[in-house]
Formats: sequence, structure tokens, C-alpha cells
Amino acid sequence: MRSLISATLLAVCAVASNVVTYQGFDYDWRRKMVGFETPHRIGNIANYINQTEDATTAHYTFAPGVNGDYVFPKTWYSQHTSDTIMPTIPIQITWKDHVEGGKYPKTNVTNALSSLVSLPAGTLGVLAGWELDMECVEGPGLTCNGHSTKGGKVEGIWPYKFGVAVQQKPNGVVAEFTLGRGWTPEHGGGKALSTEMQYTATIYVQPVPQASWSSAKAPQVTSSSDLHEAPQSQKVCTSNTNGNATFAITGFNFELIETNNKQDLGRYIESLKFGIAPSGAAGCFDAWTGLTAPLTVVESKYTGELLLQELNMPSPVTQGAVNGTICVNGPYFHCANHGLKNDASDAVRF
Repeated sequence: MRSLISATLLAVCAVASNVVTYQGFDYDWRRKMVGFETPHRIGNIANYINQTEDATTAHYTFAPGVNGDYVFPKTWYSQHTSDTIMPTIPIQITWKDHVEGGKYPKTNVTNALSSLVSLPAGTLGVLAGWELDMECVEGPGLTCNGHSTKGGKVEGIWPYKFGVAVQQKPNGVVAEFTLGRGWTPEHGGGKALSTEMQYTATIYVQPVPQASWSSAKAPQVTSSSDLHEAPQSQKVCTSNTNGNATFAITGFNFELIETNNKQDLGRYIESLKFGIAPSGAAGCFDAWTGLTAPLTVVESKYTGELLLQELNMPSPVTQGAVNGTICVNGPYFHCANHGLKNDASDAVRF
């Protein structure tokens, strides 16, 4: 494993502007076949907010694998007015994994860590989003389940453990991406399990003035559910109710659990939902930690976790959400028939 740090600390801009805090994401594929939702492997995927002196933009990527589909990915956020904008810092990590053979092939769980990244003086770091690009490794004795299409090479995995985190250190932050993958009980419905995968993860960090960092213990947000059940939200509230308090995210993760003696842990996924949405009351949110698959996918239980940090901002905070649009052509599915363009990525400017 090796780490490549891509962190440029830009000068702080002293102008009155809206400062945006990332609060999570919601991805839900929309295509249905014979009345059932269409699940997919996880391919290249991204959900992050990039804030600079000139603009704030939400970025989305969601590649469904071989079959076409469309989605309107969501990013939750809060914002407040400040005289200082601290640009988002991207931290890049690269690594490979390798499937161990046997009756139930899978990779070991990789905890890919960056090197220590410094932040502007007097700040701490929270999550501003994340991005994962992947490519199967080709070579003698290696199975590579990448499919060439007119739009390029399509990759995909069945993760059984997946997570992102920003760790606070005395002199900066360390970014972490956790990933383990395997095959499905039905062996991918005929799709092979790639032997080796090469990953590039970018974890986006938003510097926050240490004066805004609350000492209050953030609520613990965990879930234990089933892929066939709709996720249930949990209400979380800040300790400060003056209208200036909010939550930032410092990480999220999920893990699929062996269910009904099915030791192949990978599954096709229909939706991912990790974050906090406005609940209508000041300082309170609906916290989500869930993923789903339709009934056509073998049942699996899972656990989920969302890591929060309370912040007390210098001005009143408002909450909101912004949506992107993604559509990918596939066999017997054309984005144009839905009035959409064929594009696995989108960017929406605030």
C-alpha cells in the first residue's frame, strides 16, 4: 500500500460569504424491471463538496456497472455566513487488494491510510466528501471483470465492508478508507470476481476554526438492519439551541453480516444513505445510516455507523440539500428515453 497526498493549502479569503458544511449523501437507483428495482455493483462513486475562494460546488459520480440506470444523488449540507473561507483539501490514497481463494473467495479488509496532512493554523478537519475510482488489474492468472463499452471500461465490486473517516491528530489529519469485497451467494449472477483491484480514493477535508469545535459529546448514530428493509432515521440534536450550532461528519461505514449461513458476503446494492437531513427543529436532524437491495438479491443483515462532530458557528446556520443528475446507458436502456444525457458524473454549483 502506498499513499499519495494531494493537499494544497490555499490562502484564506477574507470576504463575507456563505460557508458550507458537508452533511452526507443519498444515492438511490431509479430504474425498475418487471416491477423490481435494479441493483448494481459499486463502481466509481463520488459525493463531495469542493469549496474555493471563487465557488462552492457539489460533485457526484455513480457508475452502475454493466446495466444502465439513472439516479438523482443528493448531498445534505448546512451553511452560515463568515468573513473567512478555507478551501477544501483533497487527500488522495492509492492501494491494491487481492482475492484470497477457497470456497468463499474474498479480500481481507484494507484500512488504507494517508500520511499526516497539515491544516491551516488554528483549525481542525471534518469530512467534505469522498471519491473512489477503481480498475481491475490484468495479467497472467488474474481474472479481470472489467467490460469495455463505448463509454469506456466498466468496473464494479461487491463490498462487504466500506467506510471513510477523517482522524484528528495533534498536527493535522489522517484520512482513512476501509474496504473489503467478495462474491455474492449466486456468484454475481454469472459475473466473475476480479482477482485484483487498483483503487484511488480521494477524501475531501474541510478545515474548521478550532473556536467552532464544540466540546459536547456528539450523539452515537448506529444501525443494525436488513438490506430488504427500508432504513429508519434517528433524531439527533445539538447541545446548543441558539441557532448557530450544527453537526459535521467525520466518517461513516457499513458492514454486511453473514446471514442464513450464506458465507459469500458480497451483495448487489440498490441505495446508499448516510448523513443528516433537516428535521424542521433548530439544531435537530434526521440521521440516516442505511443501504438497501431489492427482494431479488439474497438477504443480508448489516451494521452502519455515522460519526458526527458538533460545531458552534459564528452566525446562524441553515440546512438544505442539493441534487445532481446521473444517467448511464446500458443494454435495453437509453437515457434519452428519460430525457436525460448519458453521463456518470455531475457537478452542481451553489
